[in-house]
Amino acid sequence: MKRFYTLGLLALFSASLLSSPVLAQTPAPAAPATSAAAKPPTSKQYLTLGKYYYYVGQYDSAYYAFRKALDLDPKSNDSLLGLGRTQLRLRLYSASIESFKRLIQSDSRNTSAYIALAQAYKDQYSSSDDPATVKGNLDDALRVLKDAESLKPSDVNLAAIYNQRALIYAAKKDLSKALEASAQAVRLAPDDDVVLSNQASLLYQDGKTAEALSTLARAVALSPRDAVNRAFLGKLMVQSGKGKEGLDELSRALRLNPKNAFVLGQYGIAKYTVKEGRDVEAAKKSLEGALQGDSLRYPEFYFYLGRIYLDKSDAKNAKANLAKAVALEPTQAEYRLFYGKALAANGDRTDAQRQYNEALRLQPDYKDAKDALALLK
Repeated sequence: MKRFYTLGLLALFSASLLSSPVLAQTPAPAAPATSAAAKPPTSKQYLTLGKYYYYVGQYDSAYYAFRKALDLDPKSNDSLLGLGRTQLRLRLYSASIESFKRLIQSDSRNTSAYIALAQAYKDQYSSSDDPATVKGNLDDALRVLKDAESLKPSDVNLAAIYNQRALIYAAKKDLSKALEASAQAVRLAPDDDVVLSNQASLLYQDGKTAEALSTLARAVALSPRDAVNRAFLGKLMVQSGKGKEGLDELSRALRLNPKNAFVLGQYGIAKYTVKEGRDVEAAKKSLEGALQGDSLRYPEFYFYLGRIYLDKSDAKNAKANLAKAVALEPTQAEYRLFYGKALAANGDRTDAQRQYNEALRLQPDYKDAKDALALLK
C-alpha cells in the first residue's frame, strides 16, 4: 500500500492539533471565567491526526482518530478511506472490506477505494488459516480491479492497479500473469519504489535473482529509509553469495526499523547462515522477535528457528517450529526434510519417513532427503 501521508502534514498537525487542549499531552492552565470555552477538535483535525498516526505506524491511535473524524463528519470520504486502510493494517479484514465497499457506494469513481478493496480481499485470503473459507476472494479482487480500470484512471493509479493485480496473480500461483502485470506497472511508474520492490519479489520467485537484485537496488536508491526493501536487498545479497555485504544491508535495515518482523527475521537468518558474522544466539533472538510480531506470514522464520533448536539438540522445540513451517508452507521440500529430522530426533520414525517421502515427492532428485530416508531405514 503506497503511503498517503507526507511530511508537510507535520506542520499542520503541530499547529492545529497540539494546540488543542483536548489532544495536548499537558493540560493548559485554567482560563479566566470570562474567556470563551475552547473549541473541540474538528473532523478535519482528527483526520490530520489519523494520517499522522498512520504514517508513524501507530495504527491503534490512527483507528481512534479516523473513527472520531467520521463521527463528526459521516460523509467524509477521506476519513472513511483512512479508516479502511487502518483496519487493514490491524488485520480487521472484514471491517476494512465493508469500509471500502461503503466508500465506493458513496464515491463510485474513487480509484483508491477500489485498489484498497482489492488489497483487502487479497490480504484476507493470504492471512487466513483456512483459505478454503475465503476461496472467492482473489477472483473478487480481480473483478474489483477491472471495475477500477474501467474508470479510465491516471497513469499513477493505473500503475497501482497493475501492481495490485500482480500481487493477486502471485497469490493465485500464476507467476507468468503476475510478472506481466508487474511489467505494466513498472512501465507506467518506473520510479515508484513500491512497484519496483514488488517486481523484484516476483523476479526472485521466478528464479531471476540477478534481475531481482538490480531492480531492488533501484527501489532502495529511490527510498533509502525503507527498511523492508533494504532488508529484502540484504536477503538477496546473502543468497547470491555476498554474505558480508548482505549482512551489512540487513544491519542498516534493523537500525532503521528494529521492530519490523520481516527485518528482524531476515537479520536472524543471516546471522545464522553467514559465516563471517555468525552468531546463533543473536539469530535465535531476532527470529523469536520476528515471530512475536507476526506469527503467520513468514514460514521461513519458523524453519530457521527450528534448525537452530535442532542444532542445539532441543528436539521438542525443533519439532514445534518446523511443524509450523510445514503447516504454513507445505510445498517446500526442505521444510519437509528438516521436519522429518526433528521427528526422528523425537523418536517418531514413522512420521519422519512420511516427511522424507513427501520431500521426495515434491523434489524427486533431492539427495539430502534420499540420504535421510536411507539412514532411517
